[in-house]
Amino acid sequence: MLRSTVPPGTARRVAAELNERFPVASLPEFLREGSAVADVGDPDRIVLGADEAATAREVLTLYAGTSPPVVVTDPTSAELTKLAANAFLAMKTSYAHMVAELAERVGADYPAVRSWTSAPVTSTQISRPTVSTAICRLRPLIFLPASNPRVPAPTVSAALTEAESMTPALGAA
Repeated sequence: MLRSTVPPGTARRVAAELNERFPVASLPEFLREGSAVADVGDPDRIVLGADEAATAREVLTLYAGTSPPVVVTDPTSAELTKLAANAFLAMKTSYAHMVAELAERVGADYPAVRSWTSAPVTSTQISRPTVSTAICRLRPLIFLPASNPRVPAPTVSAALTEAESMTPALGAA
């Protein structure tokens, strides 16, 4: 059983090295800083990648008595899920720092902004990317610097560049 964050395809390469003599499963850890020991015994989710149902059943017996959400998939998808989750967390952290800096520059209350922007979003509230949704989401970045000189102008050009780069791809769809 592979527990580490590894490149997609690692479990299958390990299985090939073992000449398929032993079943190999990917069970990436989702540990939070400061509670890793508790998370091992009582995870908030289980993503298990196994090519054989019997292997998946055997691995899941390790978590008898816990009730986290469980996803059973193939090993490569489990490995990619872990990498994607790490990247998403890094992106959210960077974004939070950016919003905190912007709040400081414009004199906004960052904890209040964070609490309202962190509210749960349902899948029906998430739209498919289109030119229209891209422009709507970028509009605040385009107009904010004009209304507040403490917001750097490169934000405007970055937003416009992003909108322009999305337009041809989304318009063709």
